[in-house]
Amino acid sequence: MKIAITSTGKDLDAQVDPRFGRCQFFLIVDTDTMEYEALENEQAEARGGAGIQAGQFMAERGVKAVLTGNCGPNAFQALSAADIEIFTGVSGVTKEAIERLGITMISEKKLEEMIDDLIKRNKRLIEERGKGAFGPLMAIVMKKIRGRVKAEIISKILKKHLEEFIK
Repeated sequence: MKIAITSTGKDLDAQVDPRFGRCQFFLIVDTDTMEYEALENEQAEARGGAGIQAGQFMAERGVKAVLTGNCGPNAFQALSAADIEIFTGVSGVTKEAIERLGITMISEKKLEEMIDDLIKRNKRLIEERGKGAFGPLMAIVMKKIRGRVKAEIISKILKKHLEEFIK
């Protein structure tokens, strides 16, 4: 998943910048690989509209979530209109902030453990619906995972474990 975090510096060891629209840098991070790109915020010194322009910039970059200290109402509106999830109150070292929010990817082994646990906790649903329990179970997993694993991978693993349980 591609996220942005406001930063005082150009790397993941920099501090989170508490300002969204007027931050020094945006770190655009691919949480699948933790590869990132540091982009200087060209709107930081703008007379007005910095937050809106920064929000539009995030949308153009395909960002799915923004981590920052504070986000003004206009920037919040711009990000929300682009379906970008907003995490405010974020502080500390940028890399640690990403880890604290649990946005980094989940291994297939961890995913399989989560799905096994989910199936055990939903035996009754599966007994009643059989393979028809796939949809509700998929929704539960997707909500927990929050984009940290591709839906196709979740679907494949969930189907496999569901079929094994039904047999």
